[in-house]
Amino acid sequence: MARSVFSGNVLSTLLTLASRYRVILASSSPRRKELLSQLLGCSVSDPSFEVVPSTFAEDLNPGDFPSTAAYVAETGRRKLIDIVERVACTTVDDADRRPVLVIAADTIVVVDGAGVAADDAEGGRQRKGQKVLNKPESETEHLQMLRLLNGAPHTVQTALWIAVPSQSKVLSGVAETTVRFAECSEDALQAYVQTGEAKDAAGGYKIQGLGGVLVQSIEGEYANVVGFPVHLFAQLSQSL
Repeated sequence: MARSVFSGNVLSTLLTLASRYRVILASSSPRRKELLSQLLGCSVSDPSFEVVPSTFAEDLNPGDFPSTAAYVAETGRRKLIDIVERVACTTVDDADRRPVLVIAADTIVVVDGAGVAADDAEGGRQRKGQKVLNKPESETEHLQMLRLLNGAPHTVQTALWIAVPSQSKVLSGVAETTVRFAECSEDALQAYVQTGEAKDAAGGYKIQGLGGVLVQSIEGEYANVVGFPVHLFAQLSQSL
């Protein structure tokens, strides 16, 4: 992986985004809201940006794409388009005449290898020897997801999109982190499902909560596993 090179003003760029733009986060995720608040230098209770969740159905089929990265990127792009179209007529409508900056993201967990049976329809969506795990839709599916992850590595991919519609500017990228679960007993997996902590999380666990107990190691950016790759966001922001 190529090394990232940041200019000296990368921090000032991030800290002035909220004064330069009317920032809109196209996600209802508390985790993304918290991380973006930190990057913009504001508190979660009084953020300098708006939260306008995308209504995109997230019903794309991973098997229709050449890679899981392409799949998650397209899902993120659809979320971005949904919000851009909804705010298209209000790009400079605030008191300071700031252009709108829309931020959208989508996170998936990808399991590769022999543990993914070709006829296994539970716990995620199939793609050529891979299983893409989004949010569990039931406790049964949640447990199936954790069984797939148990004692094995998987990849967390987050697509990040940034757009300034009035300037026809669109930036994007996909961050990847490899996570390895510890060997956990069936009782431990069931107990985690019962906490309800991660019923709204891709892959069925939250590394920043009790789910961190299940994780043995990670390679890559921690914030990407949480759902908002701050390093990638900083990279993209340099081009604004």
